[in-house]
Amino acid sequence: MKKEFLVILIILCFVAFWRPVYALDVQKIDDTGFYLTEVAPSFSEGLVWCAVRGEADTTGIKYGYLNSKGEVAIPFQFDYASDFQCGLACVIKDNVLCYCDKNGNIVISTGQNIHDLERQCDSYHWQSLFDFHGGLALYCDKQGKWGYIDKTGNIQIPCLYDLAEPFHDGVAIVENDEGITAINSDGKEIFQAGRYSYCVNLGSGIIAVSDNITYSESDFFYLMDISGHIVSQKIMGYPETKLSEDIFIVRKIGEIYDSDEAFEKANKNIAYDQTGKALWSFPAYKTERHSDGTFLPHEYQLQESHEGRIAYCYELDTGYIGEKPYTDSFWGYLDSKTGNVVISAHYQEAAPYSEHVAFVLTSSGAIDILDLNGRSCINNDIVAAEVLDWQHLQFIDGKSVLRQLEINQVCDNNGQSLHEKIKNMDGMLSKDTFRTMEKELLQDAVYKTKFSGNGILSNPMNRHSSERTLRIQAQPSVATVLVDGKTIDFEAYNIAENNYFKLRDLAAAFNGSEKQFSIQWDETQKAISLQSGQPYRGKVEGCATSAKTATVNTAKLYKDGVAVTLTAYNIEGNTYFKLRDIGNLLGFSMTWDAEKNKITI
Repeated sequence: MKKEFLVILIILCFVAFWRPVYALDVQKIDDTGFYLTEVAPSFSEGLVWCAVRGEADTTGIKYGYLNSKGEVAIPFQFDYASDFQCGLACVIKDNVLCYCDKNGNIVISTGQNIHDLERQCDSYHWQSLFDFHGGLALYCDKQGKWGYIDKTGNIQIPCLYDLAEPFHDGVAIVENDEGITAINSDGKEIFQAGRYSYCVNLGSGIIAVSDNITYSESDFFYLMDISGHIVSQKIMGYPETKLSEDIFIVRKIGEIYDSDEAFEKANKNIAYDQTGKALWSFPAYKTERHSDGTFLPHEYQLQESHEGRIAYCYELDTGYIGEKPYTDSFWGYLDSKTGNVVISAHYQEAAPYSEHVAFVLTSSGAIDILDLNGRSCINNDIVAAEVLDWQHLQFIDGKSVLRQLEINQVCDNNGQSLHEKIKNMDGMLSKDTFRTMEKELLQDAVYKTKFSGNGILSNPMNRHSSERTLRIQAQPSVATVLVDGKTIDFEAYNIAENNYFKLRDLAAAFNGSEKQFSIQWDETQKAISLQSGQPYRGKVEGCATSAKTATVNTAKLYKDGVAVTLTAYNIEGNTYFKLRDIGNLLGFSMTWDAEKNKITI
């Protein structure tokens, strides 16, 4: 009997702790006949730009685009290239700012000389200013005034501004002689220029405005909607992040130094929704008390929410313990709904979640890929690579790019993998302890390099075998949904704190309105085709009544002839899309009332 019980216990433990782990799927992207000198941090609309230099080094650096297979999609012909947005990419050719389509054809030539533009913009980031957002891109005339052009190259909003930002969710911040203001996509002022001294576009049609942001304990601001109405009470502090997944972080400063406890309580990171309702708080500092009664504050920094997770950094500011100066930082993730720690801060770097996974840099200097619960998605392989921009290192359409990538299997003298032992050392925050163990563990290690070079990685969650398909529990959405003031029952589901809807249900609900759209299957492209402004004949199908199993499905759409790829889920043969993604795609706005659990479209 005891033996049978032991066998059952072993089986239960195996079932409880077993999880599938996947190897990396890597493709080379440097077999182009050139020396690859630079690669974009991620794909955009199925393409990634990169820079090459010829063998003879006579042509200088040229930019082009590769597809997800590492094949040349647009030849290396440009002096500069950026991400595709709205089907167009900002490029420089013959020192002139232009826009090309996905065939590499120049469709807009602005006539703007890049040397003139460089004198008016940030020398490092100026190029990304000119990407299209919401069908509009920044344009600077010969007098140095800023306006906006549309996708035909025509000036849509006149060049009236001394300073201007790209559009984001239908809003842009601009400044003229009268002061700062915000405008909508028609160029109309949302509030009178000069009314406020502080104005930040938080996204989702919400703007933070204030006359009193000095980055001190007296800071406060209000939230304004795209109509110019104040929609919140006074919020103390200043916005630390933009709105993402209906949440943004506010840093509240308290200049209290009486004690370490009082200092920690006075300084906070507070999460708010877009109505200005406080959701939860997280410390802004963790203090370290010294024997002489003084204390050293170590800072917590929070990033934007992605897929229900907020990357946070515990930063050890430069200070002194004894006579040893130090500075270090550790990264982890919070649950964006509750503010609770999901993954403790023990990584050297952490990227935003995308397509249910995130890149992290472990204590051993290796790159790992985590699922939403912090479990590794790869086994045995340690990824070493050069990462220039962790905030943009993510999977898009199932693909990501790493420069100077190496996939190594680290083994001991007997050929046994040391990967798990090294990975389990990540939780040791003491650098001295880690270095001692690392030295002992790796003193006779053997590195077996499987691949070295620039590579495209496939998302390990996007494997198609039944064993490797990511399955997630989808709960029926209990939110009330109002469309133009009318309550409609949708068969919608909540997945990772986001609501997912069927396209045909939304098309039926919007039929006859300004935002109506049609849906049809494009047999040539093997994709769903959406046409703006066209009627749809159908009706909304009931409501969800029970939990279902959902599998991730990267769905390809064509909206008015432009290819778009969105992360979706398949539930019992139907494809469900995130409501906010569809809103951004089709240009309709929505608000979320957390207290009433209500979505208004």
